[in-house]
Amino acid sequence: MKLTLKQIRKAILIITLILISGGAGYWLGTHEIKTQGSKFKVQSFKIINKGVPAEKDLDFTLFWETWTKLEEKYLEKNALDHEKMFYGAIQGMTASVGDPYTVFLPS
Repeated sequence: MKLTLKQIRKAILIITLILISGGAGYWLGTHEIKTQGSKFKVQSFKIINKGVPAEKDLDFTLFWETWTKLEEKYLEKNALDHEKMFYGAIQGMTASVGDPYTVFLPS
């Protein structure tokens, strides 16, 4: 099979576009983008709805004490990921029922 000049040009064009797209994606992923004087950054979240529903007789004191102690005393405070902690607590709760088909799938 002999390649024509047109096929070679098309292949070079496709490879060039792939390299440019990959380079642009890498650059955008590694550089901070400024918009109207502010940088994009991960926003911390505020814990809301700490209360227990009226029909439930649960005491979440131990949970919140543990959460607070981790925030206060954990050696690498910057390494704490509150969202991971939150989802981990939910995954632990679903795992505690002992049913292999009951799982928590975060969205």
